[in-house]
Amino acid sequence: MLWTVVVPGALLPAPIAADVIGEATAPALARLARHARACAPPAVGAASGGAAHWSWLWRRFGGGDDAPVTAPYAWRALGAGAAAIDAGTLWQAEPLHFDCGRDHLLALPLAAADALADHEAAALAAAAQDCARAAGAQLQVIGGHWFLRCERPIRLQTVAPEAVYGAAIRALAAGADGARCTRLLNEIQIAWHDHAVNRERRARGRREVNALWLHGGGAPRALPDCRLRQVASLEPALRGWALAAGVPAAGVRANAELDAAGDALVLWSHLLVPASVDAWQEWRQRLAEFDAWLGPLVERAFERGADVELLLAGRSATRALRCARADRWFAWRRASLAAALAEPVPSA
Repeated sequence: MLWTVVVPGALLPAPIAADVIGEATAPALARLARHARACAPPAVGAASGGAAHWSWLWRRFGGGDDAPVTAPYAWRALGAGAAAIDAGTLWQAEPLHFDCGRDHLLALPLAAADALADHEAAALAAAAQDCARAAGAQLQVIGGHWFLRCERPIRLQTVAPEAVYGAAIRALAAGADGARCTRLLNEIQIAWHDHAVNRERRARGRREVNALWLHGGGAPRALPDCRLRQVASLEPALRGWALAAGVPAAGVRANAELDAAGDALVLWSHLLVPASVDAWQEWRQRLAEFDAWLGPLVERAFERGADVELLLAGRSATRALRCARADRWFAWRRASLAAALAEPVPSA
C-alpha cells in the first residue's frame, strides 16, 4: 500500500536551495528525506511547460505526454454538468495580475491576501460577459473556478497558469486561434481596467485583477483505472481525473486529508505560489505548515501499513522519495534536506 504526497513548489533552484533551506524548520520532512529511498527520477512529459507536477499527474492518470487536459474534468468535478464537451470548446480561465514592463507583461498570481471575493468575481465576470458573447463564448464562475465556454473549438498552445507565475509574458495566446483569443483577452483587460472592483482593490493596496489566462482545453477521454482508493485535492481537475480513472466517488475529496485503506494520493500545493514569485520568507512559513501536516500523516500511514512517497516538484523536474516504517532504522542514510529539495537540472 502506498500513499503519495505531491508537493509542487518544493524543489528550489539548486544555487539557492541551501541558503533558503538553511533558515527553514521542518523536522518531519528532514527526517523522512534523511531515511527515504531515492527512486528513479519520475518522467515529466515534454509538454510540462514549466509546471512539472501537472505533467507528472497527467501521466499518472494515463493522460500521456501531451499537454494536460483539465477543463472538462474540472467542469464535471464541480458538478457543472455532464453534457458532451467537444475538443477546444471549454477552457479554464485563471484570473491574474499583469504588471506592465517595457516590452513584456509580468504574470503574478493572486495570493491568499489578494484572492477574489465571491462578489468581486461575479462583478468582473459580468463586466467581461459582453466581450465573451461577441466572440461566441461565455464566462462562467463555478465554485471560485473560471471557465470559458466557446460555441466553436479554439486551438491554442498554452500551459498551466502555475508555469507563468513570475514569468515575462509577451503574448497572451499562441496557436492557430491565438490572434482571435488575444483580441478577446485584450477586450476583457480594457473592460476591467477601471472597473469599480479594481478601483477598490487599488485603494486597499491589493493587486488588481486585470487579465485572464486560458489553459487546459481539450476533449475529455476515458482514462485507465488508476487503482487508487482515495484522492484528496483542492484542484477540481485532479478530482475529475480521479473520478474518470475509477476512484470511488466517496474517496475523492476536496481537502488534503488521507485515511484510505489502499493506495492514495494527495496534492499539497501551498508552496507553489511563494516559490513561483521568489517569496522565500512566505515559502518557509508554508514549509513549516506542510511539516506540521506531514508528520501525523506519515505516522497514520505507517500505522496502516502503507509506505509514504513524496513527489517533490519544481518547474521542470521532479524527485521521488519513498519511506516505509522500517527505513527509519537505517541510520547510515543521511541525505540532507537541502539536497533533497534542490531541483535537478533536466538532462538534455
